[in-house]
Amino acid sequence: MKYRIIGTGALAVIALTTTGAASCGSSGGATVNQASSPAPSSSTAPAAAAAHAGAALNLTGSSSGEKVQVTLVKVVDPSSPASQFTVPPAGMREVALELRYKNVGSAAYSTSILTNVTVQDAASHSYSIDISGDTTAGPGFPSDLINIAPGESADGFVTFQVPTATPVTQVKLSLDTFGGGDQGEWLVP
Repeated sequence: MKYRIIGTGALAVIALTTTGAASCGSSGGATVNQASSPAPSSSTAPAAAAAHAGAALNLTGSSSGEKVQVTLVKVVDPSSPASQFTVPPAGMREVALELRYKNVGSAAYSTSILTNVTVQDAASHSYSIDISGDTTAGPGFPSDLINIAPGESADGFVTFQVPTATPVTQVKLSLDTFGGGDQGEWLVP
């Protein structure tokens, strides 16, 4: 399969092999997510790569030596909350993503998982991570921060609250907390 990486001023097409993604499990959480309209795109936006669940994307950060291989391991939709206290409100469901970060660069990588990942629907409405959502699909990240040295990796689940009748069509990830560096995109399913 071919995927695109769009950089500032250049377009490169690279071939990646994709492995299938397993999907089953669950997640939960309180309502903290708000749908938002898509932001207008900019011609100077950081790189964006598109893939499918199971694919690993090599993304470059804004700091020297920052290069991270990010894999959307699986999408669990719908998922179940790990606690009776984090059940989504009526009209909403939980969606869980398993993400794997592997530092393939020469510098340490550190970021907040809470601000870097969103899911989108077909109308390009974005849904943020549900900060209180723990899932029965698997363990979350040890903290809200990912800190990995070169050669190390971190793996965990994050959850989102999405309207019940709204299919998730895309996962977006910015390598740096405030949108710096490359951006990865996975198409769902």
